[in-house]
Amino acid sequence: MAYIWETLEFERIMRKALLRDLNSSHGETRFGLYTTARKYLLENVLDEIKKIQPNMTDHGPKHVRNVLQNVRELLGESIGEGDCPLEKPSEKDLNGIELYVLGLSALLHDAGNVFKRKEHQKQISPIYDLARCSDGGNQDAEEKQTILEICKAHCGDGIDGSKNTLKFVPESSKLERIRVRPNLLAPILRLADELAEGEQRTSHFMITNHKYAKKSIQFHRYALSSSVDIDRVHERILLKYHITLKLPNDPKKGHAKSHGPVISTSALHNFLSFVYKRIEKVNQERQYAKHYCYLLNPFKETSASFVFWYKQQEISVPLDPVVFSDLVVPGDPQRSVVDNNSSYKEKALVQALKKAVRGMNT
Repeated sequence: MAYIWETLEFERIMRKALLRDLNSSHGETRFGLYTTARKYLLENVLDEIKKIQPNMTDHGPKHVRNVLQNVRELLGESIGEGDCPLEKPSEKDLNGIELYVLGLSALLHDAGNVFKRKEHQKQISPIYDLARCSDGGNQDAEEKQTILEICKAHCGDGIDGSKNTLKFVPESSKLERIRVRPNLLAPILRLADELAEGEQRTSHFMITNHKYAKKSIQFHRYALSSSVDIDRVHERILLKYHITLKLPNDPKKGHAKSHGPVISTSALHNFLSFVYKRIEKVNQERQYAKHYCYLLNPFKETSASFVFWYKQQEISVPLDPVVFSDLVVPGDPQRSVVDNNSSYKEKALVQALKKAVRGMNT
């Protein structure tokens, strides 16, 4: 059964922007190429990734949809209000063709996982050919090359072997005689993908019943614990984590309605360390993407907060959010979660939570 797709706000903006920048019939034709590619990917590729890579967090239709929603929230008013694009975009704004390229790139960025996980970002070309059904010629070749370059930069290594993939994305291309700037689009896709976390990427049932491989279980627990709020108005990315604790003597069952993953107090130290590294990575990705894309400049802060639960009751522990700001004092070292807020020291935090839980049981 094909995934039922409801048109997203970003897609409505894209269509209207294409109609604005091209003549009406030509704009509809170009948007039709997008929807045809989307239909092919939904029916033939994206749902198959889970069958081939059963232990990965979701990279299928729900993930792609989340990425496109993140693109919309990251760009905010810079591409329009509601589902209406800008009436008179400036040279610095994204045009309709750029939104079209960005949308197709989001649809395709993880499709290579249907072949293999390693370097999946470089395995997209044959899928693009089937989904896009191009007629050949230089225009179609230019579109394909542009989209493959954007997708290739969303993860992995650059051509120099470093992790700086965005450095090598081309600055300019042209489709429909309209300028396209891949180097602006690639950072947007990369950050939107990084922020596409949450319980929609995993299965509470599969985690609870130990159906995922041991090497991937932390990624699934992380997904189940996390939620992301892209708050462009207040210039920040908000991360929030819900974790349910379990004591050694608690019954194995009884966690069907847990908030987030169920983590034993003995395993909490390792899980917190894993989450901290992910928070630090999100902050690095935010700073990295905005370095290459001025449209992301509003995002000046990453904030992360935790809520701990025991038997559906919130555990009362004094724990302010940990905040990573772009404010840098010369001479200061790169700061970790614990550097920013000493209350997050794993050992001390675990002890405080154990004490609070014991108090709830008396």
